[in-house]
Amino acid sequence: MAELKKYLPEKKNLRILDVGCGTGFFTILLAKEGHQVTGIDLTPDMITHAKELAEEEKADCRFMVMDAEAPDFPDEEFDVIVSRNLTWTLPDAEHAYQEWFRVLKPGGVMINLDANYGAADFADTADLPENHAHHQIQDELMQECEDIKRQLPISSFLRPAWDLETLSRIGVEEFSFDLGISKRIYTEKDEFYNPTPMFLIFAKKQSRIMLNIKQIQYFAACAKTGSFSQAAELLFTTQSNVSKVIRSMEDDMRTQLFVRHAKGIELTLEGERAYIHVQRILENIDELEMQAQPLAKSSLCVCFHPSSWFADIFVTYYEAHKCDDLHYQVYAADTHEIIKRVKGRQDDMGFAYVMQNQLAAFQYFLSRNYLEFELLTETEVNIYTGKGKADEGDFNMSQLRLIQRFPDEFSPDNYRNLVEENGHSAVKAETVVVTNSDYIVERLLGSGELCNISGADLSGRDPGYSSVKYTFPGEGQKLVYGCICRRGEELSEQGKDFLGFVKERLQIPESDKRIKQKTRRDFSARDTGS
Repeated sequence: MAELKKYLPEKKNLRILDVGCGTGFFTILLAKEGHQVTGIDLTPDMITHAKELAEEEKADCRFMVMDAEAPDFPDEEFDVIVSRNLTWTLPDAEHAYQEWFRVLKPGGVMINLDANYGAADFADTADLPENHAHHQIQDELMQECEDIKRQLPISSFLRPAWDLETLSRIGVEEFSFDLGISKRIYTEKDEFYNPTPMFLIFAKKQSRIMLNIKQIQYFAACAKTGSFSQAAELLFTTQSNVSKVIRSMEDDMRTQLFVRHAKGIELTLEGERAYIHVQRILENIDELEMQAQPLAKSSLCVCFHPSSWFADIFVTYYEAHKCDDLHYQVYAADTHEIIKRVKGRQDDMGFAYVMQNQLAAFQYFLSRNYLEFELLTETEVNIYTGKGKADEGDFNMSQLRLIQRFPDEFSPDNYRNLVEENGHSAVKAETVVVTNSDYIVERLLGSGELCNISGADLSGRDPGYSSVKYTFPGEGQKLVYGCICRRGEELSEQGKDFLGFVKERLQIPESDKRIKQKTRRDFSARDTGS
């Protein structure tokens, strides 16, 4: 408790959220220190047990069954967020961090204790003392926990480096970490001893700065033009007025945004950081203005893995319905972006390729985002080469030089996840180019020098390259292709019609039923690792 207390703000009666509270260890201790503490956990049995312990300890705190990635609290509700041995179990830890900082008050702090469990082997208990609790768990169950853990995206990252990078990416500017906390916590090797070194991440949410839209627009114009006078022309106002607004913005932010000199103005380092956020704000404003425009009577919004096959399907569908009063939005994206867009209602549905050996993790990931997956077809991985470069019967994987899209752990774009039966990587090829440009992929494939491993059908009418259907050794190396929808929601009539059209092209009977999410086995991974 002493290790935790030294990071708490010097304030009595703090409002604290214990995320992934388990049986209420931190929740109860902090409540007995006089704070208002709420503990949340996804497992109902944990919450029941926590309430019983709190009653025994006469601790005044509350417990709720709740998803750590979707805390159902208003913005800026808590002074402190604490968490222990949870982050490594989350399908989308970055989203969880975003949500935690959403419910954190300006000036509030996050204290997260975790470990790089992705690098550890849960099935290997040789380094644990004989009285350790893990020795009482069946080997089959420990191996199952290990298998599930390795399918979680966060297990492939080096931590806490990934956490710090992620916090920075979501806009957190003040954070630190402590790598020596394990030595101070585990002074003896008892049944609770954790051989995997823990780390503590401390992060603080910036105090709120109240800016108005006028300041933001004036700042953007100045940053773009590098001149108060030119910005004034764009804004149809005077130079003195622009200068006055920028000065008030600098006063509100308590920082200098521009360096003034004879030839104009130049962004400071803080100004450059602010400009990144301002651009995002203005983009969001533009999106809101677009949404305010009247749309057609019906709309169809879909996202998909880049695929010439899917593009042809959409074009054919559009041609058949172009006389209808319809509005279309079609967006190419990777798996995580597709999930984000469908969950956020930007799109009605998404179409994605997923490796069979990643399907369990994928289903789990979807369930945490209140989505479901309809399996449409199965196929092999595609390997695209220059025309005539390789035949299906004459193919040497080790000689491949690849152009790949940015890694997507659920698809063969992240080809290093493809393994042979012995557990070694099935692909020892060199990645020469990484890009998010479909055009660059197709041009370089057409040149005949590079190859691409993909789930998507890239075969155009005259692409200048050829494809080989390839089955990697071992189980689960095939691909599944399907549709992602919001769980429990019925598609619009236009959405049903388009999905039916896709099924017709895949020759899928209408009687086929949607594959619902499998009920997740209660997997208290944080207890396994703590």
